[in-house]
Amino acid sequence: MTYHDDLFLKDLKDIPSFQERIKKHDYRYDFVLDVMKQTFIKDEKVSLLDFGSSDGLMLELAKSTSIRMQLRGVDISRLAREACRKNTGIVALDNLDKCEEADVVTVMQVLEHLKNPEDYLKKLYDKTKRLLIIMVPIEHTIPDLDHHGIFNYYSVFDLCSSLKPKDFHIYMLNKWEKRGNPLNIFAAVIFK
Repeated sequence: MTYHDDLFLKDLKDIPSFQERIKKHDYRYDFVLDVMKQTFIKDEKVSLLDFGSSDGLMLELAKSTSIRMQLRGVDISRLAREACRKNTGIVALDNLDKCEEADVVTVMQVLEHLKNPEDYLKKLYDKTKRLLIIMVPIEHTIPDLDHHGIFNYYSVFDLCSSLKPKDFHIYMLNKWEKRGNPLNIFAAVIFK
């Protein structure tokens, strides 16, 4: 079992079941779905790539939109990919390089776990045809074993600017609870 599989199992112990989370998903997913609904017209065929798809919650929620979605996921954890397939019927890939371009690419609370988020963000932007949506927690702690980066408005702005996109917007989303710790989330919507 890999380190990433261990983290996935640790997270599973702390969260409700997949079906409970589908019913009571939080505002982060609503934000992404609202952005997609505002960007694409009803019945438009749109491809979505969720980087760090975990057990497939974002992919499953995307099925509920009026947009015709071609859904793909990628996750480094074998156990997460297996859970995604079981929960959604979608076979997530294990490597971003194996993924085709997508109209929309999402990366929700993954960049802070990477030692080189700039490199991954560039790769994700290269895989994006129209819209890249990133979310990172604004953490007020030093990096630990699980978190290699700490983000603030300026670091998110610099990350987005480095891509030289057509346009981008940064939003600060309300607090949410994870394991009893309140966190704020920065969401960036990047237009290619």
